Order: sequence, then C-alpha cells, then structure tokens
Amino acid sequence: MQTFSAKILFSDIDGTLLNSQHEMPQAVAKAIRKVEKQGIPFVFVSARMPKSIRRIQAAAGGHSPVIAYSGALAQDQEGNCLFEEIVPAKTAVSICEMANAAFPNVCVSIYGGDHWMVLDPEDLWVREEASITGLCAEQGSSWQAICAKIPVHKIFCMGMPSEILRLEKAVLDAFPNCDGYRSKDTYLEIVSSAASKANALRLFCGRYQYPVETSLAFGDYYNDVEMLRAAGLGVAMGNAPEDVKAAADAVTESNDLEGVRRFLERIGVLSAAD
Repeated sequence: MQTFSAKILFSDIDGTLLNSQHEMPQAVAKAIRKVEKQGIPFVFVSARMPKSIRRIQAAAGGHSPVIAYSGALAQDQEGNCLFEEIVPAKTAVSICEMANAAFPNVCVSIYGGDHWMVLDPEDLWVREEASITGLCAEQGSSWQAICAKIPVHKIFCMGMPSEILRLEKAVLDAFPNCDGYRSKDTYLEIVSSAASKANALRLFCGRYQYPVETSLAFGDYYNDVEMLRAAGLGVAMGNAPEDVKAAADAVTESNDLEGVRRFLERIGVLSAAD
C-alpha cells in the first residue's frame, strides 16, 4: 500500500490493540510510543470506562486523550472532560427495567464516569467481565438509586447472542433517542444516539484542528464501522467479520499478529527498524 500522511490516530482496544489473551504485545506498545514521539496523537477509543482505558494506555506508555463508552465521553491527557453525551436517568431506568422483565437471563449494568454499577455483583457475567477488565463492580439498591448517583454514559448488557439481538431490537424500537452497539456477540452497549466513535473522531479532529482526511482509525467489530468510514483511512483488523472488513479502506493482519504495528510500518508512519 502507498504511504499515508497520518496526523492523528484512533484505535479500538479489545480485538485491535489487545491480542486474544487480552494483552498488548510489546511491539504494539512500542509502536504507540514511537508514534507519539513523532508528535502524532494516538487516541485510544473504546466501549470501556476511562479508568480501564488509562490503565492500558499507561502500560503502553501512551499519553494522548481517550474516548470512552463508544464515544459518549472523551477526556484530555489530565482526565478533564472534553465532551460527553448522557442517557437521561428516566430513560436509563426504563431500559434497565424493560431488559430485566423481558430478558431475565441478560445481565444489565450501568457505567458513568469511572463507576460500574450493578444490582448483583456476584452474577457470573459480572464476574467474568471483572476478570477481563480488572475492574470491580459497585452494587446499587435499584436502577433509580444508581441513576441518581452517577451520570449514565452507557448501559451494558451481557447475555447469549440470540437474546442480545432481540434486546437490541427492543431497545431501538422503544427508545429512539438511544443507539445500541454489539461490541461482541454477547455484549450490547446502549448509549445516547448522539454518541458514537465516528462523532467523537470528528469532534476530536475539529477541537485539535486536524483535517479529518488526515486521520487514521483501526477497529475490529461492528461498533467500529462508522469510525472506520469517518476516518481519512479506516483499517479493519484481520480478525474482523467480513462485513466490517468490507466497510474499511484497508485490512491489516489480526490482533494476534500485531496488525496495528504492521500496518503503520507498511504505510510509512513507522519504519521496520524503529
């Protein structure tokens, strides 16, 4: 592929920067540091909460702003809020109660800022997610109490793929002011319809005065598609579903083969000798 003069980079984390063992290869971390040393921001973009993103970013040695909750919250290097989109508390309570009633086997939780709140912290889905992210869920007495305590940046649902698909349709039909994204076939992320990774990319470029056409984005799943389309150059990982690859401008190797690093070398942002 020809060279591409990237001025700002955006990358999903899980399935993109992290390998199948939920670890970042040292060569990928080194690539991030090299990119930032050139004065090119490397913005981590994820459905995760800011604290979780920062932990991964710090381990890699990165120092750029971050985009959390699939675009619902962005923070600068010091953790100050750059922009956010919140699900109204009344709407969030209605969604959670509907999900509990219609899909009792689906685990529902709420994220706001650096808080992850659930009704049952011993739920197997919650425990599995905690083992992946290294976070501990906080217990709330009710959805009303939780929504009164924290801003709702994301409603997070975990369950079997067939139920997640049905829940996604039910939410989108009943709550047009919200959007749902499947970050995995067992995960449904519900955010304000004004929040998306693509919108966040455009807002970042505008705020820091980078032409959108000079942006480069990496992603691996359906919730990355609009970001890949919005970027000047959108790159799908080799482990992405075929229709995600079809939406991208280019495809690189998988997350287990350090696809991000390899692509940056291929287009001249990094040299193989770096």
